[in-house]
Order: sequence, then C-alpha cells, then structure tokens
Amino acid sequence: MALSREDEARAEAKILNERYMKLKGRPYPLKKRMKTMKSRPWKDPSWIDVYIDRLSKAGVPD
Repeated sequence: MALSREDEARAEAKILNERYMKLKGRPYPLKKRMKTMKSRPWKDPSWIDVYIDRLSKAGVPD
C-alpha cells in the first residue's frame, strides 16, 4: 500500500506546487528540499511528506 500512499502524496504535492506557481510565478524549489535530506531523498518515502509540509508552509493558500 506504500505505493498508493506515495502516488496520493505526489498528486497532493502537484496540486500544491500549481497553487504556488500561481502565487509566486515559479515552482517551489526542489533544490532547497534536496539539501536537507541526506543522500538520495527519493529512496526515503518520507521526503514527499516533508516536501508537502514545506509547500504548505510556503504561504500557499487553500
């Protein structure tokens, strides 16, 4: 079931990223996220949650 959770999270992140784009006119920087996770963040499923968390804190309104 981990895959469906990740797909769900990716979809959520995509929506949030689109909102951020409308707001700021640029996508939320992935690089910023990558530096904080040690090596290969995509191997760790929690990175998507961290990303969503950061996106929602980046001033993206509902």
